[in-house]
Amino acid sequence: MVNERTSRTRMAREKANEPPDAQSEKFAFLVATYAWQEGLTANKIAREIFQDSSPLHLMQVKRALGRAHGTMLKLKPPVVPDLETRLDKVVNADIKDKMRFYVVDDRYVGSGIPVYVKAAEVVGGYILEFGNKEKTYIPGKQKPAEDSVLICNAGGRTVAETVKALSRNPPILKDSANDLLFVAANTAYRPTEFQLSANFLSVTMAEVFNSAHLALPMQEDKKLADDHKELVARTSLFVCSAGSCHAGDESGLMSKYLKDYGCKVPKNAVGDIAFNLLDENGHVVKLAEKPMRFMRKINPSVDIETFREIVRMGNRVLLILGSDDPGTKKSIGLAVLRQRYATDVVLGARLAKLLLEELGVTE
Repeated sequence: MVNERTSRTRMAREKANEPPDAQSEKFAFLVATYAWQEGLTANKIAREIFQDSSPLHLMQVKRALGRAHGTMLKLKPPVVPDLETRLDKVVNADIKDKMRFYVVDDRYVGSGIPVYVKAAEVVGGYILEFGNKEKTYIPGKQKPAEDSVLICNAGGRTVAETVKALSRNPPILKDSANDLLFVAANTAYRPTEFQLSANFLSVTMAEVFNSAHLALPMQEDKKLADDHKELVARTSLFVCSAGSCHAGDESGLMSKYLKDYGCKVPKNAVGDIAFNLLDENGHVVKLAEKPMRFMRKINPSVDIETFREIVRMGNRVLLILGSDDPGTKKSIGLAVLRQRYATDVVLGARLAKLLLEELGVTE
């Protein structure tokens, strides 16, 4: 791939002249370069190339992105079908509503990058499926909330890396697509890591898809809190990761929050899913009253029953188990699998092997 300076130089030269023919591969490459190198959305790319984002120019950019999708500047990690099949057999045995497993080869990278890229692909696929449904409201009228496609997200480094990968190669929705509503799952943020907050990430995804968002500020607003809880319960896709807080590893966002608040993580907790602490069997670990009140302010809408209800309604909970060290996600990953809190799981081959060993499956 060209380096950043070369990319910027090429784009500056293109801007100084007339844009390439919108039907040409040259134009598609220019659009793809903006999308990948700069992380720009279709609207912003149109403004960069044409100095406006008129319907015609926006359509030309979207079509060029569609031509470039899957052929230019795309990282596509290989999957490991054998590990997917083995996980499916042991986790979904004699169960009708099967969890879907996406296992990518991360043996040579030694980081979570392949997992994040695959997770972005899965998220994009669901958004494409949900977002391209035909409109059921009258154009020009205010769209009722119950007609929106709700995409809810937690925060944390794993979800942040997934959103970053998604913004570099987003699916292209039809012009007639239903409106999407991206909803932040909680109010949590750390001043030095705001880019990892659910609020920041929901706004980022809304910008990528030129859609609406609902952030959740930390304030006493009962109506907003009630509306938020109702929206989360009806979400079509809930995107989350799992934090670690086991055997001395407290890298998860929830454990950091509790530490900031002066509270210790209970010894029987192996991690959390969207700020719900779990033990090794996937049961909820209760906090003392003081930290519990604190966590309820940060996370007023999403408890374990929320996940159960989303799954029960036939909607999707995507769990992304990404980490540079897969061993840190083993215990919390097993906990979630044992209680089936997710419908889709994206993970690397190294972690998949660890989980299979713990589940008693050998080569």
